[in-house]
Amino acid sequence: MTVLDKLRAARRAIQQFEPAEATALLQQFEAGFSQERLDPVQARLVEAELQAIAILAEAARDGVAQAQQQVRQLVALSQSLGTYDKSGMRQVQQTAQRPVRKF
Repeated sequence: MTVLDKLRAARRAIQQFEPAEATALLQQFEAGFSQERLDPVQARLVEAELQAIAILAEAARDGVAQAQQQVRQLVALSQSLGTYDKSGMRQVQQTAQRPVRKF
């Protein structure tokens, strides 16, 4: 398997949400890169594949950051429930259990 094949397989593994396989393939790519001579065409293909992997990695990072932010927001919102009564007055009900304080 050439270094380009390893990169392509790693990209597919990333797209299929298989990080362990992607990591192993990228480590194999790294180990084999210094041993394999690339002609200019292959070098451009490897560069393009690395750019595609970088874009996928950035998208995954952004997605994880968004998910973390949403979880933080949900936790904050789950602490209380704000509603309005018939007269328009805001009513706030605590939904989170208060911590038990032991002295």
